[in-house]
Amino acid sequence: MAIQVQTQLTPVLDPQKQNITLRVAAPIEEGTYPLVVFQHGTSLFTGWYSTLLNYTASQGYIVIAPQMYTSLFPSGCTLCVPTTDAFVEIQNAADVFKWVTDGAPLVLPANVAINFSSVALAGHSRGGKVAAGLAENMLATDVSFQAYVGLDPVDGGPYATAPSLPPTSNCSAPHSTFLNAPALLYGSGLGARSIFPGAPACVPPAVSYAHYFGCYGNQTYELVATDYGHMDLLDDNLSGCCQHPLNCAAAALCAGASAGFSRGLLRTYLGQLVVAFLDSALKGQSGAFEEFFENWKKAPIALKDVQAYPPSLERASS
Repeated sequence: MAIQVQTQLTPVLDPQKQNITLRVAAPIEEGTYPLVVFQHGTSLFTGWYSTLLNYTASQGYIVIAPQMYTSLFPSGCTLCVPTTDAFVEIQNAADVFKWVTDGAPLVLPANVAINFSSVALAGHSRGGKVAAGLAENMLATDVSFQAYVGLDPVDGGPYATAPSLPPTSNCSAPHSTFLNAPALLYGSGLGARSIFPGAPACVPPAVSYAHYFGCYGNQTYELVATDYGHMDLLDDNLSGCCQHPLNCAAAALCAGASAGFSRGLLRTYLGQLVVAFLDSALKGQSGAFEEFFENWKKAPIALKDVQAYPPSLERASS
């Protein structure tokens, strides 16, 4: 049963992080809930993920999504050549996480609290890289977490043939990177396509979800939505386009689903999938996720590259 959700925006009260605002979606029913920290993608706004974030919260989670920057590029520049490294973002994300876990004055409903021993790191696109950087302890930030969710994570910039710094999907041998927590990787089947000849793909194959799957040696699951693009998980109506027209234009530069394929259906399925995975990883309720994985051929959207590591997980569910 869905729980009613309250959404609030909270500024980070740190002079060095004054431009970071937290979108907090939380149940209004009394209780202590697991925490999901979600990192947005390049040029995107946390409000554009409201369908996914609010649904997750309605299923018994507190979701915190920091708005890491509002400029077109992470470096803060708009009409310049952007940097593609993510050192500053990963450190900022770690600082925000510490600020929250140290007892930040978040605006939560009455008698609602966070269970800090039950935490998931999640992100979309470049945000998947940032969350992975935290999960892999790239900068010795020592963030404690129990699950990782990468929604079409991208480990580099446009035209990338190798990861940007710090590389989060690079490994010396297959399945040699260990997160010490289960991971769910979602990929878009159209992410590697260009919208016109010469245009960059939003998910260059050399830095896609597939490379994360190939590196992770912990319990990892991968599913790819065949007929959908990199931005199709966003809300249909993107707010703030008058104030940030270039950000909205950037969100439209990715190949997306053709007419006849419902983005709403993708968001519904993806929300249910993510919650089932979180229920398994954070609440010990594995039944729903096992059913999703076992019956993927019956999903309301076409899926491909459905696999698990180690392979014994696939055999167990077949």
